[in-house]
Parts: sequence; C-alpha cells; structure tokens
Amino acid sequence: MKKTISLFLLWCTLILVFLLIAGCGAPSGDPKEVLSQYYEDIQNNNIEDAYHLLTEQNKKNINKEDFKLFQQLNNEIMKLKSFKIEKVADFKNKKMGDLQYKYVIEFNVTEIDTLYYDNKDETNNYREYIVDDNGTWKIYKDIDIKKAIASDYVRIGSMYVDGKGEDRDFNQALIDFKNALKYDKNNTDVYYGMGLSYYYLERYNEAIEQLNLALSKINDKKSRSDIYNVLGLSYEGIEKYSDALDAFNKAIESNSENEYAKSNLTALKNFLGSD
Repeated sequence: MKKTISLFLLWCTLILVFLLIAGCGAPSGDPKEVLSQYYEDIQNNNIEDAYHLLTEQNKKNINKEDFKLFQQLNNEIMKLKSFKIEKVADFKNKKMGDLQYKYVIEFNVTEIDTLYYDNKDETNNYREYIVDDNGTWKIYKDIDIKKAIASDYVRIGSMYVDGKGEDRDFNQALIDFKNALKYDKNNTDVYYGMGLSYYYLERYNEAIEQLNLALSKINDKKSRSDIYNVLGLSYEGIEKYSDALDAFNKAIESNSENEYAKSNLTALKNFLGSD
C-alpha cells in the first residue's frame, strides 16, 4: 500500500515538474507562420484579422480604427505584391516598448510593392518582431501610428498634386494635407504641399502663408530652394514683384542648380524691364 502511494506521489511529482517545465518554455507553434499570416491578411485586406495578431501592448497604443485607416491609406499608395520572411535572431527577456518579453524572435521582411505614383515596383526591407505575449506568439509593431497616417495622407496629397497615380485635383490634395495635420502637426512636408496646392488654385495669399510656414520648419537646402521658387511665383500672382525677385534669388542661393528658379527670375526681370 505504501509502495502504491509512493509511486502515485512520484508520478504526480513528475507530472508537476513536466508542467512547470512546459510552462516555462516558449509558446507552441511557429512564430514565422504568425508573421506570414499577418502579411497574407494585409495582402488580402483582412485588416481586422491582422489587427488581432498584434500584442496587447500594441492594441493599447494603436486603436483598431487607426490601424484600419493606416492600411486603407497604404492601399491607396501601393499594392503589396509579394513578401519574403527570414529569421534574423532569437532573444530572451528583451524589452520592447514598455514591456519585457521572455521570448523575442527577430525577422527581416522583404516586400515588393507596386507604387501607384509611377506604377513601378519597389523593394523595401523591414525588421519585424514576434514575441511571447502571455503564452501566445504575437507581432510587436514598433510604429507611431498617428505619424504613419499623417505621412500616408501627405503621399496621397502629393499624388493628387502631381497627377501621378490619381487624377490631378488640387482641392482633394488640400483635403489630404489637412487630414495629415489632424494626426501630426509637426509633419514638415504638409506645409509645402498645401502651399503648392494653393498656388495652383491661384489662392496666392494662402499659398504664401503655408510656404512661409514650410520655410520655418525645413532646413534642407534643396527643399528650401523648391519652396522659395513657388513662393516667388505666388508673390508674382499678387504683383509683389520685389518680394518675388527676393524669393527667386534665395531659391538660387539655396540650390545653384535650381533651373526653374533661374528661369523664373530671368522671366520676371525681362517682364519688369519691359515696363
């Protein structure tokens, strides 16, 4: 009887030890398959299914509606043509965001995207992480969703301005640029886009306001040259020729290879010389 009890206790102990060991291990299943499923969901526009594969930490920082909007905007910019997933590294007890995860797998994802702007394929590489999120493999996205949405709105607005990937529509461009500001007031590209749109709509005073805002936020010389050039054209539109000359000269000072500014400066000088 005692032997039977001892044997029973031994089996219970072994089972308990096994369960403890199993509980301390990584989640079951292939983490690569989780990431592959996520990309397939994105490719097939199963956005809610993709959202459910994110970590609980991500879901606290990225609400479902923002995630869906971000993917919707991406679909207006490009089409995910194909993807390739390669494992890079394993980590234990790695901090991601505000939390430390016991198991973290790093992958490199190579995407081939067809950009609607010029109808060309583009190869992009991203680092993605699959983590042990309370015993389940989940995707951890290191992304500021608000800024990402704003950037997408700017790209779409630029498509409408340039007439690439969308029919040229400056009013629609302004709608997209203003939507970008709702999500990120510090996006520097939006002000130039708005200024350019207002210029083409011959709303010159509004163009001047936005272009000056752009100059106050952008330090890149080539970008400043482009802004000054449109600013000069806008001043011409309201017959402030002295300000226009100054803007064209600053455009050339910022980028000596800006042929548009050189041509506009010459044309304005010839016009003023004929008065």
